[in-house]
Amino acid sequence: MSSAMSKALELPEILLRVGPSLVKKTDIVACLSVCRTWKAVFEPFLWREFRVLPDIPPPLALMELNAEHIRKLTVERIDADMETFRMNCTRLVDLSMSADNLDADSWEMFANMIRNHASLRRIFIHCRSPLTPPKHFLQALKSCQRLAVFETDYCHYDEETFPYYLDACAGLWRLSAEGDRFPIQKSFPTGVIFPEMRYMELCDCRGMTIEQQLEWISTCPKLISIRLECSNIPVSLFCEKIPSCPNLTDLHFLVEINDGPLSLIIDALPRIEKLTLTMTGFGTRSMNSLRRHFATLRDINIQYCTSATPAMVQEILASCPKLQGICADYINADAIGPSQPWVCTHLQMFDVHIQVRNSASLHTHRTVYQQLSLLHDLQYLSICSPNPSDLNIPHLRFTLEYGVELLTHFSKLTYFSCKWILGAKGSRDMETVQWIMTHWPRLETFEAVPVGNQWIFLESLPARVQFEDFNAHLEDYHDSPYNSDYDESFGDDNWQSMTRSLDDM
Repeated sequence: MSSAMSKALELPEILLRVGPSLVKKTDIVACLSVCRTWKAVFEPFLWREFRVLPDIPPPLALMELNAEHIRKLTVERIDADMETFRMNCTRLVDLSMSADNLDADSWEMFANMIRNHASLRRIFIHCRSPLTPPKHFLQALKSCQRLAVFETDYCHYDEETFPYYLDACAGLWRLSAEGDRFPIQKSFPTGVIFPEMRYMELCDCRGMTIEQQLEWISTCPKLISIRLECSNIPVSLFCEKIPSCPNLTDLHFLVEINDGPLSLIIDALPRIEKLTLTMTGFGTRSMNSLRRHFATLRDINIQYCTSATPAMVQEILASCPKLQGICADYINADAIGPSQPWVCTHLQMFDVHIQVRNSASLHTHRTVYQQLSLLHDLQYLSICSPNPSDLNIPHLRFTLEYGVELLTHFSKLTYFSCKWILGAKGSRDMETVQWIMTHWPRLETFEAVPVGNQWIFLESLPARVQFEDFNAHLEDYHDSPYNSDYDESFGDDNWQSMTRSLDDM
């Protein structure tokens, strides 16, 4: 390295531009050991996110010293002697509270913290048991002028606090209520409007009828995305309210709905970009309605839809040029190839079981891998069903000879899952794993179901790669049929993107 380059890398102005791109703490720690200048510049980035754990006494002196660097704070322990630390977090933008119970003093502490932190953009209240936010806390939320996102689960509101809750949410860009309980009312309050709301999640909300929830949705004229989880939905009313949200493009349903009624909802939307229909009756009629949206469709999740056929999955891949993410149950290997090329060349997420015939030739397997190799922007790849009952269904061979060696251009891939198919060929699979560790430089997560002595090898993967045993996550797949990996990692509807947009205004 030239002396000029060396001197340039000692300039704090340059190093400060590098720091925000360092996501892993191990990378930040490595930078601290380079020299004193680097240590002084990069140490604050080590404190960007901080969690106060419930059972570990926090290092108060160290916390107070570095509080000004914390941007995201998760509090799972309420201590009165932490008041100075909380008030010193002057650059805080993200506050999460997780607790079994909050007494009046604790609510007051958090209310004061919100009032004194004008930079807050997101607040999340995670309740392991039902909590009732008091009126003065909700009033503090209202005073937080830059607040864009408010997320809660299992919070209860009564007739006194509900109006303050609605008032606090009036200026938000995103609202998420999961398992919250609202007061039983004859109708949704009139005259209430949410002029800036773009993203709304109402999942398993109690007390408020689905009709009232739809009325609530219709008060958001700038709404882009809806996520609804309920037992049923009045289709005619939904279609009636949709014109009130002319910007609506993203629909995420976990609703018991048949193919015919679902097709009417898809027809009612003027434009669709993201569609999650997990465990719905999506079938032939819904597919017919969806074709009108192929030109704009960016993400689709039709996993656990028993009427969604492999031919539908292939048609989507071959007809949606803007597609960035797809989650589905099956696609047939025989349909993949030059005769029906995929037009979604910028796909970032592929989570589909690729089904092959028992008699499939080496050429068939390599043709599939050749098609996958054209997806240079892939960041998330899963090629096997999450359902253990599908273990006996023929699947792709996971070996270099059968085509894995063709995937040499996955320079952006960070997540790969082969689930059940690891182990089908013994030690040759381990050779394949070694190959992908060398050729996929950005891989961070490798998910599989190891057998026998494969554990020894998988535990010795490079430090940058985290191995995940799919068996340990199997219960999560059944409890939460939504595939949220895309939304959290690659979606543009996350709160960070929203607040960056706000900052640019």
